[in-house]
Amino acid sequence: MKNGIFAKSVSTLAMASLIISATAAYVPAYAGENETTVKADDVNVISDTELGRRQDKLTKTLLASADTTDSDKVDKDETVYVFSDAAGTQNKIIVSDWLKNPDGADTLTDSSNLSDIKNVKGDETFTQDGDTVTWAAKGSDIYYQGTTTEESPIGVKVSYKLDGKDIEPSELAGKSGKVTIRFDYTNNAKQKVKIGDKDSEVSVPFTVITGMILPEDKFTNVEVTNGKVISEGKNATAIGVTFPGLKDSLELDDDTDVPDYFEVTADATDFELEMTLTCALPDVVSDAVDTKSGKFNDLKDMLHDLTDGKDELSDGVNDLKDGTSELKDKSADLKDGVDKLDDGASDLKDGAKDLKDGVKKVNDGANDLNDGAKKVKDGTKSVKDGADSLKTGADSLKTGADSLNTGLGKISTGAASLSDGLSQASSGAAVLAKSTSSIGTSAQSLADGAAQVDKGVQTLAGTINTIGTSIGTQVSNLDSQIADYQGKMSQLLQAYGSAEVMAAKDPSNFAKYNQMAGAVAALQQVEEGLKSQAASLASPESAQSLQALVKGADDLSAGASKFATAVQALPTSTQSLADALDKLYQGSLSLKSGADSAAEGAGKLSAGAGELSTGAGKLSTGANTLYTGTKDLANGTKTLADGTKSLYDGSDKLYKGTKDLKSGTNDLSDGTDKLIDGIGKLDDGAGDLKDGVDKLVDKLSDKDSTDILDRIDAVMDAGKDYDIFTGLASGQSGTVKFIIKTDAIKIETAD
Repeated sequence: MKNGIFAKSVSTLAMASLIISATAAYVPAYAGENETTVKADDVNVISDTELGRRQDKLTKTLLASADTTDSDKVDKDETVYVFSDAAGTQNKIIVSDWLKNPDGADTLTDSSNLSDIKNVKGDETFTQDGDTVTWAAKGSDIYYQGTTTEESPIGVKVSYKLDGKDIEPSELAGKSGKVTIRFDYTNNAKQKVKIGDKDSEVSVPFTVITGMILPEDKFTNVEVTNGKVISEGKNATAIGVTFPGLKDSLELDDDTDVPDYFEVTADATDFELEMTLTCALPDVVSDAVDTKSGKFNDLKDMLHDLTDGKDELSDGVNDLKDGTSELKDKSADLKDGVDKLDDGASDLKDGAKDLKDGVKKVNDGANDLNDGAKKVKDGTKSVKDGADSLKTGADSLKTGADSLNTGLGKISTGAASLSDGLSQASSGAAVLAKSTSSIGTSAQSLADGAAQVDKGVQTLAGTINTIGTSIGTQVSNLDSQIADYQGKMSQLLQAYGSAEVMAAKDPSNFAKYNQMAGAVAALQQVEEGLKSQAASLASPESAQSLQALVKGADDLSAGASKFATAVQALPTSTQSLADALDKLYQGSLSLKSGADSAAEGAGKLSAGAGELSTGAGKLSTGANTLYTGTKDLANGTKTLADGTKSLYDGSDKLYKGTKDLKSGTNDLSDGTDKLIDGIGKLDDGAGDLKDGVDKLVDKLSDKDSTDILDRIDAVMDAGKDYDIFTGLASGQSGTVKFIIKTDAIKIETAD
């Protein structure tokens, strides 16, 4: 019975101190492996407030220790983002909700008073009837966001002083001196409760944690009230913890310190302040004080037991004294345990050496990756140069096609003139008979010219065929380049499973993947243009035009030759001359028809060459983009190589540190001897505890102690009951936290 009464006494002391004094010393620790963080890609509501590494660290620090709710046991996890100006005035609220679907239901029913609701992590749709929102979940969790015009239950007012005088935040930017920043909080979340036989009003016991980053190049001699300063590299993180409304709800006296404001003072140089973050949670204290457990409900009964068992409590203190004597006797076992720790430190030292060797291999691999990235960069440089050459060739092809078109136009015009002249020559055969000498010379010149035209047309036909062959070669080269890129893209997809996974895990490779996809699209467009030109050149219409042109040139040459022969025989055969002139005339008509068809085909070739030039330009642009991306990849692999070197250096320090640990265990062994001496002193001090217990019994036996515990019970219940901001559907359970962000105070710079 003695030990039972003593245990109850200690439990009562712990409960009272939790609310009255321990809360004032509450400061969150750094985030651990299971930390709860707010990330832009999780909620898609703070992309406009991306604050970089320092702000992310601040968010982790604030939320890591504060979020004590087991979110796996709730159906709706809600985060309310309050955006305010630098003085704390609310500007807008964005709410992010996570509807959990552990059973893989096809539909999820929710209650929400939000506007502009949208799915931020999937393509699931919803229907809305008033405040009832039904999601077509198809077995998935739902992440959505919306806006509201309601006021946050937790308000923040931020005031500033410079050298002891009030100052507006906009006027503080760029100033230097002793700066004071104070956060005062309002708690508007009230509940009507019954305490004993009286109706009362209590505030929801929000735990409010505020933090800010203070770079050491602008802030020195940082001090805080109701908080703590944590140094990290070149920055200091100031964190405050408050419980607005808790003191009034518990009706504690003025001597009881429950923090309800947070203040920071520092020497500032060229004052600038990034945003501040405040995290407010309604259930941290409630979870710490489990009012539903049997232990808490028994506290009221313990008060009476304490009064009745005061003498037994005194005996229990004597039992404690006997226990410390036994602890002193068992201290030798502690020393043996320290020796085992020394052996474990030796094992850790060996493991650290293995880690050091392993990290060295990773470092070597990173260097190999860096070398490979450089080769990729060189390869894409070749692609870029080739794309530029293709564009230059395409431009030359267009220029040649334009010249061909112009030349064929002139041939057509000349053939028309020749036809007219031959018509007149046929009519004037009698006149020619009188001038056989000069006609013979002219006829031979005409025959020679016609032969030259025929030769030129044959060369033109060969040139067109050569162009078709060249286009085929270029198409083959493009096919090879496209296949190479597609092969590399397939390898990346196989490595990550999908483009979405690649984007999430390795943005660098995802950028490379997109660049190659762009290059493939550009190459395919160029290839289609070349194929179109090849098809145009190989079409029946083009072939017929070319054949007509060749036939006309052949006919012209044959007619001119016969004309020359006939002129030589003119004195004896004017009729032969007339026949030859007629054939020559018919040949000139064929030449004109062929030249017109060839001119039309050359026009198409010119247009196609223009499209080829445009496509080649896009290919060149894509190749330049790809080359830029590979340079970024090369830079990234160099960063990886540098990082693994830092990791290697760190593992080396760990290895050296384990040697220090082994030495430290020796010091610990010496310290246990001192601990044994200290236990002896504890034994001596156990007697002093008896007097303190008597005073505790007198305080907890006061007539108002039962009322205090009833009030604690009511306040803690208020915290557990406040489980959502926007609404819950029937049967839903929820949890909510508020994130309040103030605007940064920046020095304005001229554009």
